[in-house]
Amino acid sequence: MSALLLCLLASLQTGPGPTISKDKRTSPEEIGRFSWGDASIPIQGEGQDFAAPYDKIMTNYLRKVGAPGGALVVYYRGKQVYSKGFGYADVDTQSLYEPSMASRISSVSKFLTQSAIKILIEDGRLDKDEKIMPILKKGGIVPLTQPDPRLKDVTIQQLLDHKSGLEAGLNIGDYTSADTIKQMGLTQPLDAKQVLGVILSRKLEADPGKTEIYSNCGFALLGQIIEIVSGQSYETFVKENVIAPVVKPDHWFVTTASRTDKRPTEPDYYSTRSLATWDAFHWNIFQGAGGWVVPTNELADFFQRVFPGEGWDYTLFGSYIGAVTVMKVHENSLAYAASVNYRRGNGPNDNEVLYNMLEEATKSLTLP
Repeated sequence: MSALLLCLLASLQTGPGPTISKDKRTSPEEIGRFSWGDASIPIQGEGQDFAAPYDKIMTNYLRKVGAPGGALVVYYRGKQVYSKGFGYADVDTQSLYEPSMASRISSVSKFLTQSAIKILIEDGRLDKDEKIMPILKKGGIVPLTQPDPRLKDVTIQQLLDHKSGLEAGLNIGDYTSADTIKQMGLTQPLDAKQVLGVILSRKLEADPGKTEIYSNCGFALLGQIIEIVSGQSYETFVKENVIAPVVKPDHWFVTTASRTDKRPTEPDYYSTRSLATWDAFHWNIFQGAGGWVVPTNELADFFQRVFPGEGWDYTLFGSYIGAVTVMKVHENSLAYAASVNYRRGNGPNDNEVLYNMLEEATKSLTLP
């Protein structure tokens, strides 16, 4: 058989089974470190022979960080050459992780938000140097207390460039704590506009346009601006104008804050922190910063179409409690997307660890 033919691989588990390191879990997603022990990690999917080194990289990564499962999909010269799932989508049922599962892509979502804003600019409905506050006011989003006077100078372009001075921010608890609500004379629960109003009431960390400070808050506001200017929901506008011209968006969606809204097409998400994977973040507010859920195989296809042919060098990371995503387009037209349903708390940069391991494997490939 030709080395270029796709071969189906399904490795069976042998030896002692994997274990969860914590005897008692305070919530379904809190698993501590998932120990594979001497067990083989199940692999399912297909790949061309030259891409075989990725098998070892993905299984080594799961063992290294203690993750239950993940997927990797690779395109080369416009064709899918590798699509495999590793380990488990659910540690309790031991259901297998598939590349077609819709997984949280967290900050990779910012590319979609940025693309949508650029479309509105190209259509003449926005100006890159336009001040954001008059737009937000039209949508009923205003500071709830006297804001930093510099806020009035923040522009669309500064939000896109992470130079607005707005803090990084993402944990909704930072803006909805009982102390904050009491100090501002508010009552629980806060609605989305009130939460954004709290964010706008906080002091800027730098003068607008001066310093680059990675800001999830900034992209949360861009998501709201898309809705206000377009008259459509953020999800609908992005699907119709950013995703649909490239790939079918049927399996792409924006997630919510509730565990009960997890769809059957998603894996379960795991962390070293109790309840943090669902309850800490309200994606209906921060959807523009990191709310998209996308099948790994479709994410890879999307980006290899957005950056087709040779000469591109583009990298995106997504890291969120319970999920890690890495996307890369290489100058030689090789592109990949990887997802994992686990992240170790807030400290380790698991996306960077995965990226470095995947890049080592990519450098070792003998491309046809």
